[in-house]
Amino acid sequence: MVKGLATIPVLGAFAFAFYRKRKRARQIRNSIMENISLNPDETEITDITPTGEKIRLGIPDSAVSSGGIYHFKDGRTVPDVLHTVFEFNEYDLTMMYSATLASSKDRGKVLMGNDGYMEVGNTMTVYADRDSTRYKEKLNKGIIDPSIPILSYVHGKKNIDAVTSATEQYFAGRGLLYTYRGGKRVDTTHLHIKEWLNCIRSEGTQSCNIDQGFDEAITAHMGTMAYREGRRVQWDRENETIF
Repeated sequence: MVKGLATIPVLGAFAFAFYRKRKRARQIRNSIMENISLNPDETEITDITPTGEKIRLGIPDSAVSSGGIYHFKDGRTVPDVLHTVFEFNEYDLTMMYSATLASSKDRGKVLMGNDGYMEVGNTMTVYADRDSTRYKEKLNKGIIDPSIPILSYVHGKKNIDAVTSATEQYFAGRGLLYTYRGGKRVDTTHLHIKEWLNCIRSEGTQSCNIDQGFDEAITAHMGTMAYREGRRVQWDRENETIF
């Protein structure tokens, strides 16, 4: 009996140390998430910008393209390798589209900034840049490791986590035909049809309406023209023409 009671202080010290470690980890996680403008208690990410709007850049100011038919020598006219750079002067931003039909390597979508970069697909992963000024103090203290994600979001999880799982990312990254709403797995096709019918009933506006469709079509045309004509093409916003 006495021997058993002697282990209580040891167990208590162990439990207290474990509690302090978990508390510290939670504080670091919350601090990181607040730094990237996310609520630590959020259960789902539905919008990207702080104002609740999706990222819409509109039509680029210019485009240049490079590529060719390098692999499939079968008489086709569409390039099997194409790289296009779009410039958006208003945002001091450049977007690069890179595609190849000769390789199955998935390069994904990456948004790169001065303080970090974000990999976006069916999952979302955020890394801090090693030369970041925003995270400089945490980088110097070793709180943030630039080789490890500071945030990983996977559809269907109960919450957003500041730690990532390679296995989760692998499987979630290949679920291209579904998403989650209210914790339930949903076919994205059904969501598109649902929104379309709701807009017909309520005379509302779709998430991607004719204006966004116009912007996307002109952007694609600019990339194609730049490739075919071998030159830099520009968008005249006042006259709505490509020159």
